[in-house]
Amino acid sequence: MNSRIASGAASSHKAQGVLAPASRLKGMIRTLRVALTALRTRRETIEALRALSDRELADIGLTRGGIVQAALPSAVPAAAKGRAAPPELRMTGRPARV
Repeated sequence: MNSRIASGAASSHKAQGVLAPASRLKGMIRTLRVALTALRTRRETIEALRALSDRELADIGLTRGGIVQAALPSAVPAAAKGRAAPPELRMTGRPARV
């Protein structure tokens, strides 16, 4: 009986040994895909911001020198990361007061 348990554990260990590299490769590919998507999004954001006029950039609180910094992941608002935005940044459907 113990030999069956031991052989079952050994075959399970072999299966895990074969699957472990495949699982790691799958995780690496997933990480690479996420990184490439983030890079593409950042590049598109920079291109879109560079297409704006100086006046339009000023309206959103940016200058030409701040475009690249604004496109960094740390500059993404909390709402875009799945967290609630502060009340002053929430969309209300009403025009902003000036």
